[in-house]
Amino acid sequence: ARGVGRFVYEASLDEVLARRWYWWLVGKAERQFGRDGALLMEHMLAVGRYTLDDLAHGAALAACKGCDGPAVAQRAEELDGVLQQLREARYFDPVDELPTDDVTPILPMALVAPAGLGGKGRRGRGAGVASPAPAAGKRKRGGALTAASTSEFDARVAVAPPVGNPGEGKYRRLWRANLAEARRAFRWEAISTLVTDKHDETAGMLLDKILEMQPPDLSHSEWPNPHVNEPRGRPCTAPFTVDELVDACEHEIEDVGPRPARRELVSNYLETMCNDPLCQMASPLNGKYMLNLAEMASTVRQLTLESAVHHKFGNSASRLFRLLLRLGSAGGCASADRPPLKLELKQLAEKGMMAEGEARPLLGRMLQAGFVSMQELPRSADHNPRTTLYLWHVELPRACRALEAELLATEAKLAVALAEEMRKAGGTGGGSRTDGARRVALLEAAMLRTHESAMLLRFI
Repeated sequence: ARGVGRFVYEASLDEVLARRWYWWLVGKAERQFGRDGALLMEHMLAVGRYTLDDLAHGAALAACKGCDGPAVAQRAEELDGVLQQLREARYFDPVDELPTDDVTPILPMALVAPAGLGGKGRRGRGAGVASPAPAAGKRKRGGALTAASTSEFDARVAVAPPVGNPGEGKYRRLWRANLAEARRAFRWEAISTLVTDKHDETAGMLLDKILEMQPPDLSHSEWPNPHVNEPRGRPCTAPFTVDELVDACEHEIEDVGPRPARRELVSNYLETMCNDPLCQMASPLNGKYMLNLAEMASTVRQLTLESAVHHKFGNSASRLFRLLLRLGSAGGCASADRPPLKLELKQLAEKGMMAEGEARPLLGRMLQAGFVSMQELPRSADHNPRTTLYLWHVELPRACRALEAELLATEAKLAVALAEEMRKAGGTGGGSRTDGARRVALLEAAMLRTHESAMLLRFI
């Protein structure tokens, strides 16, 4: 669309939700590649899309404020090695090709639009900022531009000199953060945590090895609508044999004994996963096994929901909530083929071993908060309450939306409290500064924990 002079924009909820990955992506890059990896990821997310050469140079300028040219060039060379590791780990995704002789500022591009060359798949909209490196210390945030701000955008963006590689002809490749890969990694980490907490570290290690054996999961190129029964990635892994898994984790379990003992250990763990009462983590298939990724991801969401109900309403309400969810699945987590039951108040109170007078207010509070639902079955046309049957049940999509709304409201309140604490900490001295820094750290940790819980409900 460059050169036309007129652009059409549309609002996108996905563009807003994509920003919620920033904290997690930067933290994961820092855990895996150190502070330099976090610096490069921060710069890519702040700008939107970049050529790799400009990304290393721009991050070096941001890290070396006030330094001379040779120092910046040396820092850029150091960052280039980490940048290649990030690319090999699929943190970045190729987006478009930029002609080196084109001096027109690049319009913003959607972070979650399908990757493609030219205008393909871009749907005539934008979000994110151009690929040229910004000035030192200035970070341009992504976001849709209005027609009134286009001239200002043209004035403050300067196209960097061409930095084409010999093999690329007259084009440079643009890259962006690979949010599809981030979502896959986030999903796998949550599933691995579930297996480790449910069994032990050996089971978690086996799960990690199985996931490493899988081909790249490309099914997250499009983001599903929140809290609906749409595919959220591959439902199962590719089939694998016990021998293949033993070969993959040979060094981790070599102290168990000879190969027959290692094979027996792996086989026992897989059989335990197949018969787990919480959810069927694995399934046998003609001498092979598959991991049920979709069912484990659904279990993570349900356990997050149950934990929130327990902390918000107490142990008795949590017992009623779990009865509604798990009674139809023999104590396991609800699934598509094992939906939650609908029970009357008397039935639910008897199964929860409490009086009706005790169960009724608890159900009312959870109904008001959106965690449980009630269905009316009138026996007469006048809807007389005395002859109407009231069935209590849990609608998982509705309950997840209610919890996510509370988490987002809590996160907003924590952000306000954090800003106030940072303002107070900046104007005090002595011992109170240490107390203020401790409160800031606690608020930041609470925000990150709340943010991760909200992401578990929406994105796993």
